[in-house]
Amino acid sequence: MTTLIIDADTILYPACYGEVQADVAYDKAIKKINWIKDQYWATNDQTFCYIKGSSNFRNDVFPDYKNTPSRIKAREDSSIVDELYSIIEERDEGIFIPSDGMEADDMVRIKANEVKKGYVIVTIDKDLQCIPGEFFNPRTEEVFHISEKEANKHYYKQLLTGDATDNIRGLHRVGPVTAEKWLNQTRDYKDLVLTKYKAAFDNDYEDIITFVGSLIHILRKEYDYFDIGFKDWFSKDRDLETVVKKLGY
Repeated sequence: MTTLIIDADTILYPACYGEVQADVAYDKAIKKINWIKDQYWATNDQTFCYIKGSSNFRNDVFPDYKNTPSRIKAREDSSIVDELYSIIEERDEGIFIPSDGMEADDMVRIKANEVKKGYVIVTIDKDLQCIPGEFFNPRTEEVFHISEKEANKHYYKQLLTGDATDNIRGLHRVGPVTAEKWLNQTRDYKDLVLTKYKAAFDNDYEDIITFVGSLIHILRKEYDYFDIGFKDWFSKDRDLETVVKKLGY
């Protein structure tokens, strides 16, 4: 039996494109989810649709998390999206599971960690490729597999580059090509990341890599906060002002 673990925000948002009525967008999203279920012969009990919740611990790390100009504008223009999520809350049909206190990505990885095998992750989000397993892209309908090695490399690559889409800065002027080149030169990804951060930030590198990792890291279980050897962000007093300044915000 296949367990479908759906990053449902990546279905709900596109359902709003070109629509003026949230009810129509809702029906479109449900139709898409049911179509995916049919492809995998998945029952309701085997399908988990995670959506954004009421809060996110990453905002406690960095209040400007995801505050990029494009995202701010999108939120200002999101009346249909807001209506759609209100419909979901009002109907409460048990289809969608809000990710309160974290992100849908976290809930997806936690569920995959619980299921362990026989799951398919449904998403368009490349961030989730830090999880090994089978994937289905609902936009392109592409099916692909991520190996343990590929997932591990993807994770450490993001620690090096950051994620501009989410307003996460990594090492200065280090993009995917440079990060990939570095990672291909070693088997110890963790040591490479620590070495590069120490070279870039000297005495401040512990707080800075912990800050970046806390925003990048997708939880494997509840309270599985990022800890690369210096405790998680919430376990020590951190100098956020210095971290933000050093990263060039």
